[in-house]
Amino acid sequence: SPNVYMVYEDNGEIYFSSSTNNGTTWSPEIRLSEGEGNNHFPSIAINEIPNLAVTWERHDISNQRIWIIFKMYRSGLWQSTKKYYNFQSTVFNCPATPVVTSLGPTNYGAPDAHSWLFVWRNCPAHKLEYMKTNYEGDFYDYGQVPGSTGSGNASNPTIGSGIEFHLGYNKIYIAFNFWYYIRTVALIWNGSSWNWGSTHDLYYASSGKPQASADGAHFVHFSWQAGYGSYTNGTYLVHQKVNTAN
Repeated sequence: SPNVYMVYEDNGEIYFSSSTNNGTTWSPEIRLSEGEGNNHFPSIAINEIPNLAVTWERHDISNQRIWIIFKMYRSGLWQSTKKYYNFQSTVFNCPATPVVTSLGPTNYGAPDAHSWLFVWRNCPAHKLEYMKTNYEGDFYDYGQVPGSTGSGNASNPTIGSGIEFHLGYNKIYIAFNFWYYIRTVALIWNGSSWNWGSTHDLYYASSGKPQASADGAHFVHFSWQAGYGSYTNGTYLVHQKVNTAN
């Protein structure tokens, strides 16, 4: 498809723009946040309809809260902004960096078809949390990402696109920094419900935020910046792929 969608932060506000010709030209920007400032770290996802989901965090400095914000494009219109979840934080340099992906289409029988999965970092609690919403954006499930608690100080979550689920390979992979590792865990559809798989650590002495992407050909690809030596007296880029059909 020649359609490209982009969200970005500018001066504490979140903006959206799109292209219908592979990025040659772009539509006028649309402000998605509400003009109150202190909005950061936007993430965007698309499903097969296509609807769009955008999430970001807002720092409520006066009340010492971090809010997880969600806005959806559905039926040709941007829907009202939803504030889903907040936690107390006096350390705003420890961001939640929320991310979002689609939870799959109707033709694979998922009861939550066209819905969304969100993951973010709860820094004060030293863990990652997740939330699911239905296709209208209403919250229906919340919990803790397995393997993300404890002294490892989980951070920088990323989600492999839900495209593999769309193709019938029923796993959505999450990767995050944990201690000096890149840790991964899959959310797996077993035909009647979603369940978490086992965690796997990909590499030691990682130092950069991981990225995850599905290629539509059975694989999810992970990449990150790593260091070696006693700390990081050298850095390099690492790539590893996982066969989602296994």
